[in-house]
Amino acid sequence: MKRHFTFISCLRFLSFLFYVALCKFSRIKILWTIHNVSSHDCPGCFFEVLVTKLLLVFSDSVAALNEHIKKSISNRYGIKNIDLMRQGLYENCYANEVTREMARQHFGFDNKSFILLFFGVIEEYKGIDIAIEALDIVSDGKVKLVIAGRLDKESEYGIHINELAEMNENVFLFDKFIPDDEVQFYFKAADYTIYPYRRIDNSGPLYLTLTFAVPTIIRSAGGIPEILKFNPKVGITINHVDKVEIAQAIKKARLMKIESTEFTVFNDVLSWKNLENEIIDCFKKLENS
Repeated sequence: MKRHFTFISCLRFLSFLFYVALCKFSRIKILWTIHNVSSHDCPGCFFEVLVTKLLLVFSDSVAALNEHIKKSISNRYGIKNIDLMRQGLYENCYANEVTREMARQHFGFDNKSFILLFFGVIEEYKGIDIAIEALDIVSDGKVKLVIAGRLDKESEYGIHINELAEMNENVFLFDKFIPDDEVQFYFKAADYTIYPYRRIDNSGPLYLTLTFAVPTIIRSAGGIPEILKFNPKVGITINHVDKVEIAQAIKKARLMKIESTEFTVFNDVLSWKNLENEIIDCFKKLENS
């Protein structure tokens, strides 16, 4: 299965490279925004390195989503002229109208339950299997883990996650694409989100978490510290993908109450209005290249 994914990824790389070459031949300027240092399917494989080097040459301008990615790409490939184009919050992208009580009634949870939410496509690098195992150490029936996102149940990892979820009555697996109008129910019902990434460069789910003003338990790696530095109170960080450490973080979260006002700084710093100058500067540079 892993070889299959690697082969498909290589085909995608080559197909994408063809279109990039076509753009260059047509004299269309290219601005490449780098979201990850390596791919999730086949990190560090020959085709990934080759295509990355070629894209860096073909691109008229290169931008990264955070300083971690910027520095990593620069060090790895010897490219110094990389701009910063940060990601903003998902403001006004999803409805945010239901109350905590309404959201919990939607799922059948009572107000005494402590709800942890993992939201997004379920993949090995995100480490949710370790969080499921951590629940056994926490040993608290009031702690519920909601996992919402698509799962490839035919893959080895998908089978493993499905088995773990079936063995734990406090794990609720919603194996599906979550429609936009349902997103608010998951986040409004949650006390904390949880993302024990095995490896991470940038986290879209974290931006969604901050948009809904939900505190998080998350691995402190990649570009995560750059986001949480604006107010560390909203995040309980773990340094290792270890079930004991994750269990300790969950127990700590149970004792903490984070007010919604703690998220105000993120609404200011990471609003698209505040970030528009970074975006405009990147396109101006492209225009002048």
